Amino acid sequence: MDISRYRDRFPFISIAKFNSLKIYGVIEIQTKTAISIYDIEEIHEAGLLTEFMDVTKHWWSRSNRNIPISIFMTSDMDKFEKFKKTYQSKDLVKVYGHTVCLSNLRVRRIKRKTVQLKKRS
Repeated sequence: MDISRYRDRFPFISIAKFNSLKIYGVIEIQTKTAISIYDIEEIHEAGLLTEFMDVTKHWWSRSNRNIPISIFMTSDMDKFEKFKKTYQSKDLVKVYGHTVCLSNLRVRRIKRKTVQLKKRS
């Protein structure tokens, strides 16, 4: 599959490499230990593939792209769970594409002051 002609139309598609196998799909989430990706080459029905692409286009255009597609489009992505594969992060190399990583989200921190009283002697 030559992805270069699809990059403009489908910017959400990622390419990953597992050993010598290339995986084309949408990365659901990446953590320190694992990467989950929806493998589009496993979707053999044309109608189902078209529906998957429509759902991912909707996610890409309507979300801030930091929220995993399975959370943003929960009911729509349920039927595509069987095409999701999870790999260990150390074994999978991302070649191209967008990655969702929740640890990159900005965390709002509350600063707390502790006051300690000391007795004078």
